[in-house]
Formats: sequence, structure tokens, C-alpha cells
Amino acid sequence: MPSGAVRNDSTNSFNSAVLIGSYSLVQLSYAPYKITISRNNRDKLQKVIMKPVKAVVKSMTVNRNVTEVYNYFENMKNLEVGGQIASLQKSNDNDWWTFDHAIAGKSKMKLVSSIEKYGILDHQFVGGGLTWDVNVRVVPNKEGSTITWLFVKPDGLTDIQFEEQLKNYDSEIEKWRSALESIST
Repeated sequence: MPSGAVRNDSTNSFNSAVLIGSYSLVQLSYAPYKITISRNNRDKLQKVIMKPVKAVVKSMTVNRNVTEVYNYFENMKNLEVGGQIASLQKSNDNDWWTFDHAIAGKSKMKLVSSIEKYGILDHQFVGGGLTWDVNVRVVPNKEGSTITWLFVKPDGLTDIQFEEQLKNYDSEIEKWRSALESIST
């Protein structure tokens, strides 16, 4: 385990942190929850465990097999079909794609975990001053498939704002469904 790592035995994962200066905030990431460690005026360490936040799941069932759906969404250019993303371009910055988003303006996105065998297409979206970590799964559903997007509310939004931000996603899903079903096999 790396120096400065914290082990979470319940999830069998670890997270590393580095203290910078004597009065720094350190945020541990890649955990099921966020822990912030800071020094207060009396030089004692405080640990704050962030409570879980609201999450919303969106889904689409389509008459296409898992491989077709996975390949469609792995190709980031296909996200433009939804209508909220325009001018999508591959950047030179560690697998990020940049684009104009209808709500968030100038934004970027990258796949953070893509494992075809398990239908995983997790990505991170950064735009409008927010970072969204989105867990995406494509699973078999009889002769078709279902894809789900799990959105966890980013810091900086109320529950109402979070839900409002996701309203347009349903229309994007319908456009993607139509595009997928119109592809001849």
C-alpha cells in the first residue's frame, strides 16, 4: 500500500493522500465516500465523513445487443446525437474530449473505466464549475440490452438543482434510442 494510504476493509480499496503545508485540506478520492482531513487552530486532526448524497438512475432499453450498444456509447462522437453536446473533439489532455454543452457551456469528458466484458463505460464530466462522476452499465435484456447511467449529485448543487440538471437527459436518451434502432445490421 502506498505511503499515506488509508485502507477501507469494507470495500477492499485504498485511497492515498498528501498533506501540503501545516494547515491543508486533503481530500481522499476513489472511495465510496469522501473523507476530508484538516488541521484546526489547536493543531488537532479532524476527520469529516461525508454522508451519501442523492443519486439518480436513468435507463434505456433498446432492441440491440450489448456489444452494439457498448460500441455505440464507447464512441464519444455518438453523444452529439442526444442534442445537448456539440463540437465534440478529442483533446491532447489525457483522453479528455472537449465540447460545448447546452447547459454547462465549455465542458470536457473522459472515460475513466471502460471494460467491455462487464459492460462498464464509467465517465467523468466537467462543466459549469461541477464535476460529475457517472457510472454507466450496459447489460443484456433478452434479445436486446439495457443501459443505465447512475448520477451522483456533485458538490455545489442542491437536490432540486441536481434533478433540474438531469431533466433534459430523458430527451437525449430518446434520441440515442432512435439512432441505435435505426442502424441497419
